[in-house]
Amino acid sequence: MRKYVSVFVLTIFLALAPTALAHESRTYEINGNEYAFTVGSLGEPVVVDDKSGVDLGIKRFGAALEGAEKILKVEVKSGDVKKVFDLETVWGEVGKYKTTFFITKEDPISYRFIGTIDGREIDFLFECSPKGHQMNAMEEDKTRTKLSENVFLISKKGSFGCPAKKSDYQFPVSTKDQLHLNNGIFFAIFLGIVGTILSIWAILRNRNNGNQMVESVSNKKIIRILIIALILGLVVYGVFCLNSRTDKKDKVEVPMDHMAHPMVEINLSSPIPKLSLDVVKDSKDGYNIHLITQNYSFTPESVGGKNKDNTGHAHLYVNGVKVARLYSSWFNLGNSFLKEGENLIEVTLNANDHSEWVQKGEHISAKTKIIK
Repeated sequence: MRKYVSVFVLTIFLALAPTALAHESRTYEINGNEYAFTVGSLGEPVVVDDKSGVDLGIKRFGAALEGAEKILKVEVKSGDVKKVFDLETVWGEVGKYKTTFFITKEDPISYRFIGTIDGREIDFLFECSPKGHQMNAMEEDKTRTKLSENVFLISKKGSFGCPAKKSDYQFPVSTKDQLHLNNGIFFAIFLGIVGTILSIWAILRNRNNGNQMVESVSNKKIIRILIIALILGLVVYGVFCLNSRTDKKDKVEVPMDHMAHPMVEINLSSPIPKLSLDVVKDSKDGYNIHLITQNYSFTPESVGGKNKDNTGHAHLYVNGVKVARLYSSWFNLGNSFLKEGENLIEVTLNANDHSEWVQKGEHISAKTKIIK
């Protein structure tokens, strides 16, 4: 009986092992209280263009912590792009929280938890491991590190992986990739057929001539032709195979947008700035854009200085591309910035260091459309 129980326990352990390895666990001491954070990505391994998100579990002295969604946020960073998300509770699982997003790049990803616990401001950064979740990452590091007043990191173990290429997990092969492979096979077969036809033609020609010496020489040519045709076929097939498996990053157009700027939260005690746009066609060139703001002041004299709530400037985007900084409520947008047809105009409110003002993770911005 004991033997069967041992086997059962071992089986359960092995089944759960991948889940444990796919996350990083840390224990913090905050005002003398222990909080265990378990952090990873939803649906690991994370694959480009697939649905994922932050997977967070928090325990206080071993008991699941409720209400963290009210006191914490998570800043997700991929490469140089950042975005602040609200945490959501996981239905049916106390002390579990998540966010949801789609990974669009292979850049390393990090999760930064910000907020207040036990009256102490926290700033906990978890970064993915390019090597994924390794066995040796399970070794617990119990180095005690002071992070801020009465906030200590007292242990950590595990890791979670970075986003992987879509092609590494793609099954079945996409129609486009299959087309590349089929074309490669077609060209390889075509060259083989051409080489065979030339060889047969040369043999028949030599026999008709009845010249033994010519036939001997031509046979050598035939062998060379066959070898060349074979090599060309393999080369063409190889090129098409490699082309179908290679990610063409240089052909992927990623428009510049406001997500390229870091974000800064408006203090909850401050009135929330509001922004709307009014567009009037200019009598000479383009359109005059009027920024109608509430609870916001333009302070061009402070650009580059310290951020101050409800002040700063604005950034203007046309079809996702930033075209200007705005230091007042009026701006003339010339026709040279517009394409024929529909154009998406977006204006964001920005702090003195050019970070975007956000309220609960939402950009304080306004959009409109212009038909040229």
